[in-house]
Amino acid sequence: MVTVLVTGAAGFIGMHLCRRALDAGLRVIGLDDINEYYDPALKRARIGQLTNSQFRFRTCDISDYKTLESALSGAAPDVILHFAAQAGVRYSAVNPWVYERANIAGSLNILEWGRRHCPQAKFICASSSSVYSAQSRIPFREDDPCDAPVSLYGATKRSGELIADAYASAYDMAIISLRLFSVYGPWGRPDMAYWLFAEALLADQPLHIYDDGAGMRDFTYIDDVVECVLRFSQRHANFGRHDVFNIGHSEPHSVLAMVRLLEKTLGKSGDLRFEGPQPGELRTTYASIKKLRMAINFAPRIGIEQGLQKFCDWFVEWRNGRDLPIRAITPK
Repeated sequence: MVTVLVTGAAGFIGMHLCRRALDAGLRVIGLDDINEYYDPALKRARIGQLTNSQFRFRTCDISDYKTLESALSGAAPDVILHFAAQAGVRYSAVNPWVYERANIAGSLNILEWGRRHCPQAKFICASSSSVYSAQSRIPFREDDPCDAPVSLYGATKRSGELIADAYASAYDMAIISLRLFSVYGPWGRPDMAYWLFAEALLADQPLHIYDDGAGMRDFTYIDDVVECVLRFSQRHANFGRHDVFNIGHSEPHSVLAMVRLLEKTLGKSGDLRFEGPQPGELRTTYASIKKLRMAINFAPRIGIEQGLQKFCDWFVEWRNGRDLPIRAITPK
C-alpha cells in the first residue's frame, strides 16, 4: 500500500489532501503543530474529519529537526506532500520570525529528513503566487523572474523553492513546487478575505475592503487544487529534479466582485468600508496554467460562483453549529 506523508495535515489544504488520499485507499501520516495563528479548534475539527484506520496523526513542529525525527521514526513514505507553512502576507509584517522558522527551516528540515530516510520518495511542496513581483508579466508564468517578492511571506516561499532546487540537484531527488493562487472553499482559513467577509455579512458587521476592492485575485477552489496535487503524485513521466507549476483558475476577479457574490449567495447586503492598499499585497494575481495542463492533462474547473456557493453552504452550517465564531488570528 502506498504511504503518503502530509505536513500541515490540520491546515485547510492539508486536511483536504489527507481526506482525498484516504478515499483513494492510501495510507496517510499527518503532521501538524496545531499552532495558534488562528483558532486551534478549527484545526482539531479538521483532524476530526479524518476518521480512517489508515490515518495516523502526529503533533510535530517541523522547524525542530529532532522533533521531526522522533515523530517520523520508522516511517517510509512513498510520497511527501509538504504543505505545512506559516501563511498570511500581512502577518509577516507583524511576526517575521515565525515565517523564517516555519517556511525556511521547516522546508529545509523536511527535505533533509527525506534525503536521509526516503530519498526515492516523490516530493510535492506548496509554494505561492506571492513569489511573483509587481513587475511580473500578466498572466504570471513559471519562467518569470522571482527575485523581487513584495512581502516577507513571498520571500520565504521563494526561499523554499530555492532550497528544493538545491536538494534536487545535489541529491537527485524528485521535487515539484506548486505555486498556489488564492485557494478557497469549505474548511478554509479564517484569516482569508472570503471567510472574513462572510462572517461580517452574517454578523451584520462592516466589511473592511482594501485597495477599494479593485485588486484582482485568481480564486482557485480547493477541490481543483487537491485534484492537481494528486495527479502530480501519480505522475511518472518526466518526474525528476525540481520543477515549478502554477495552480490557479486562470480567471481573476476583483475583490469587490467576490464580495458582491457573497452578498448574493448569503442574501445579505454589506456595510462596505473602503480603505487604502496594504503593503506587501500584489494588486493582481493571475496564473498562466499552460504548463500545468500539459503536465497532468487537467486544469481547475470550478468557477467562483459555484465555489463560493459550496463554501457558503458549508460555512452557514458550520457557524450555526457553534456557540461562538472562530477567532481569526491570535498574534504572538
